[in-house]
Amino acid sequence: MNEPNMTALETQVSGNHYKNFPIQPIEYGQRNKLGYCECNVVKYVTRHPFKNKHRDVLKAIHNLEILLQLEYPEAYAEYLKGN
Repeated sequence: MNEPNMTALETQVSGNHYKNFPIQPIEYGQRNKLGYCECNVVKYVTRHPFKNKHRDVLKAIHNLEILLQLEYPEAYAEYLKGN
């Protein structure tokens, strides 16, 4: 539930790792019509210093790998050969 006189974007449920940013990752993603993977990358890269450190960086990389696999399968196959 929101605090009185606060919008949903001004409220954060569980934690405060987005409260000091001028725009939350969810708003950035919505305004720029980003897909699910892209929004997750923005979210994890934005919060990594304040929340889950290297684990959030790994989550961002994983979401980029999923995006590469789904959107550019040939490039993903080449990527796998390099790993």
